[in-house]
Amino acid sequence: GIQPEDIQFMPLGILFLTVVLFLLSKQLLKSSVLAGLLTLYLSLNLSHSTALYSTFAYALGMPLFLGFLLLASRFFEKRDLREFFMMLLLFIALNYIHYTLTTWTISFLIGANIAIVIQKLMSKGEGGKLTPVYYLSIALVVFFLFFNKTLYEAYIPLIAPETLDSAVQRFFSYFFWGQRPYTPSLYDFSRDSLVNFIGTITLAIILLPIVIGVLNDLWQLVIKKSKAFIDDKRLPVIWGIFALGVVDSLVYSFRGSISTKTFSIIFPLIAILYLQRTNKKVLYYGMAIVLVITSVAKIAIFDATSYVLGQSGVSYERLKISATWIEDYTDNLDYRMLANLNLYGKYLVSSIPESGRPVFQGFTLDDYKRVIGDSNDPWMNKPNMIAIDRANNQPTVGFIWLRLHPLSEYESEMMMNSYINILYDDGAILLARPRDK
Repeated sequence: GIQPEDIQFMPLGILFLTVVLFLLSKQLLKSSVLAGLLTLYLSLNLSHSTALYSTFAYALGMPLFLGFLLLASRFFEKRDLREFFMMLLLFIALNYIHYTLTTWTISFLIGANIAIVIQKLMSKGEGGKLTPVYYLSIALVVFFLFFNKTLYEAYIPLIAPETLDSAVQRFFSYFFWGQRPYTPSLYDFSRDSLVNFIGTITLAIILLPIVIGVLNDLWQLVIKKSKAFIDDKRLPVIWGIFALGVVDSLVYSFRGSISTKTFSIIFPLIAILYLQRTNKKVLYYGMAIVLVITSVAKIAIFDATSYVLGQSGVSYERLKISATWIEDYTDNLDYRMLANLNLYGKYLVSSIPESGRPVFQGFTLDDYKRVIGDSNDPWMNKPNMIAIDRANNQPTVGFIWLRLHPLSEYESEMMMNSYINILYDDGAILLARPRDK
């Protein structure tokens, strides 16, 4: 009897995630206190609350991915056929949950294999006791390329110069702590100054020891041929996690976004591993405590600035009025809805299984201009319905991380736009349809 709009905010995902994260952290860090602090840091980190807290794919898949890392950290050292099949099943499950997590798994194995190969090459037969897992890596790559169409249908076709430009803008936004307005131009990006400040500081704290640690690994392995590093059983796990973070960030850059989720979700684990090498408790315990403090600080900051926590826009109760009208209007047929991504999500949650469901059509710059009356060019892909949230004061989120002015700022222009028909207006929601010429 729980309503879908309530289920999506229940803390289901974080319950499973914290258990597996604690187990993995304890196995690698050899400390329950450090594992507990890292788990607390991620549990309170509102930067990823919408992804990890409840029922989004990341929340469902991350425990499986961390479980894969848990098994792999042992599998490099000691082969167990049962664990091989367990890892294979975990990967297959991830493949049907979210494509990003499957690429993380593949990137992790490739990075770990590179570390093991370098350890063996530098050992000259006197060390490097770990063994690469080529066959598992090849099996996962083949399975992904054969059974997952994301690479061919939703990634490669959408790579364009403007998407890379979006990533560049996002990268530089980390260093710009002032407030900039959203402008109706392609792939413009801005963030709240407080969110930007705490996010940039947190990433710097995490990445600094990792960059120094990776450079030191290369120096000790390749130049000095240190036996301690050649026999380090945790090095493949560290390099595997580092590789998946680098690959994830680069892959998303070509799609218009600088992805830092791996840096803040998984990289703290290897940052503390590197600091443990110093044998100075004040450094690695201090870092874990500081990370928890940054997550606590985000609670106050995001409560004031986040549209997710602040529930900007129309409420579910008010939305149901227009959702009921759409159900009658569409006559139980699926229909393409051109809308802000957040508004579309509310309609999707509110839709009834027996009635028509909205199919998302993300805003492009051209579609945006047509809706606000700034263009009379023919529609390339005419939607069945245009939905506008009159109370939303957040950026219009469209196609491939496109952010534009809130449509509510152009209400008078839309009402006077002769190229769209206003079908419905209840004071909270405007529903329109492109006018046939």
